[in-house]
Parts: sequence; structure tokens; C-alpha cells
Amino acid sequence: MLQAVILTSLKILAVWICFQDGMIFSGVRRLLAFILPVALHKPVFDCLTCMGGLWTVVFWLIDGHRSSLPSLMIPVIGLNYLIAIWKDQFFVPHGQNHQG
Repeated sequence: MLQAVILTSLKILAVWICFQDGMIFSGVRRLLAFILPVALHKPVFDCLTCMGGLWTVVFWLIDGHRSSLPSLMIPVIGLNYLIAIWKDQFFVPHGQNHQG
């Protein structure tokens, strides 16, 4: 179960990264930001913690329901929260250097 939580969380992190400026889905992000209501921005592409709910369901459906959804989603959201705290210390936005 722990492996599924970690892998799902890392998949969501990868999706979040792909939606950032300069990354492969940055154009899709701009399109979705225009099309979707503001309330859906966070769970779809804007907030790593919020993405834990929606994207856990997506990956749970893709990966074949190996565990119960609530027992996967709750720890994924918690782990994504911790990653969100850590990413603010280590993530370098596109166009900036690592020295700040």
C-alpha cells in the first residue's frame, strides 16, 4: 500500500511539473485556465495538494483499482502536502537559475 501511495504521489508531482511554465503542458495549462472555472484550477493543475484528490482517482482508474480509493487518496493528499512544502524550497521556476 505504501508503494502505491508513493508512486501515485510521484505521478501527480510529475503532472504538476508538466503544467508549469516552459514545460510540455504549459500551453494546455493556459487553455484550461481560460476554459475551466477558477474553482477547478487548483485540483486540475494549480495546487499539488489539491491535485491529490482528482489525480488519485484518475491514476486509480488507470492502474486498475488495486486498493480502495479512500485508503489511497487520503495518504496521497497528505504526502502531496509534504512535497508541496518541500518543493517551495527546491523547485526552480523556468527561467530562473538555481542560485536565486
